[in-house]
Amino acid sequence: MKRVAVMLVTIILGFTVVFSGCLLLLQDQMIYFPRQYSRADIYRAEQHDRTSLLEYETSEGSQTVFLVRPRDEDLERPEFVWFIFGGNATVALDLLDYFDGFPEDGHAFVLMDFPGYGQSEGTPAGATILDSALRARELAAEEFGFDAEELSARLGAVGHSLGGAAALEFARETDARAVVTISPFTSMNDMAWRQAGPFAVLLKRKHRFDNVAVLEMLKERERPPFVAVVHGEHDPIVPVSMGRRLRDQFPDLVRYEEIERGDHNWILDSGRSEIFALMREGAAQAAEAGRDG
Repeated sequence: MKRVAVMLVTIILGFTVVFSGCLLLLQDQMIYFPRQYSRADIYRAEQHDRTSLLEYETSEGSQTVFLVRPRDEDLERPEFVWFIFGGNATVALDLLDYFDGFPEDGHAFVLMDFPGYGQSEGTPAGATILDSALRARELAAEEFGFDAEELSARLGAVGHSLGGAAALEFARETDARAVVTISPFTSMNDMAWRQAGPFAVLLKRKHRFDNVAVLEMLKERERPPFVAVVHGEHDPIVPVSMGRRLRDQFPDLVRYEEIERGDHNWILDSGRSEIFALMREGAAQAAEAGRDG
C-alpha cells in the first residue's frame, strides 16, 4: 500500500509539474490567436475610398493600422475619432464593414491590429498593444490636423472582449472622453482562475489586464469619461456576471446595457444598435463637455 501511495503521489506531482510547465510556456497561445492578412484583404481595404494604411515602428517592429476617414468629405477635421480594438481572434479589417455602417457622417475610425496580427510584427501583450496604440494616436493626430489636446477632446475607444481591456488601457493613458467596452472581463486574473483554477497564479507573468483597476482610476478623474459596458445575457466565454460586477461596482461611472439572448462571438451583430447608440451618446457627452470648457 505504501508503494502504491508513493506512486500515486509521484504521478500527481509529475502531472502538476508538466501541466504547470505547459501553462507557463503556452500562455500566449492560450490568450491570443493571431491571424494574417491575405492579398484579397489588403486589396479590399485599398478599394475602400475612405481607408488608408498607416505604417510605423515600435519596439516590436513594423506596425500597421487602418484609418477610416469621415463619410462627410466637406469636414476639415473629424467630429470624433474612435480607436477600435478587436477581440483576441480578430484582425482590424474584420471590422471595416461593421463601422462603415456607423450612422454619424463626421466620425473617423482607427482600426487597430495587435502586434503579431494582420501585417504587424511582434508579440501581443498588454504593454506592446498599448505602445502601438499610443504611437498610432500620434500619427492619427497628424493625419487629421489635431494637436494632442484637441484630439483628446474628441477621442474615444471601442473594444470587444480582450480588446475591451485594451480600449480601457488606451483611455487611461490618453484622456479619451468615451469608451464602449463589449463583453469585458473583470480582470485577466479572474479569467485565468475561471479556466485554470489555482494554476492561475502561473499566468501572471505579463498578461495583467485589470478592468476593475482601470475603472477605479478613471472614476477618480476630475472629469471622468463616458464609459459603457455591453454584455450578452448568454455569454459562455466571459460570463455576464463580470459585466454586471463592473456595473454594480461603478454605478456612477458605468452605463450598462445587457443584450437579451446575446452571446460572446456574435454580440457585435446582435447588439449593433445598442453599441452604436452608446457610441453616439459618448461622443455627444464629450462634445457637450467641450462646450462647457
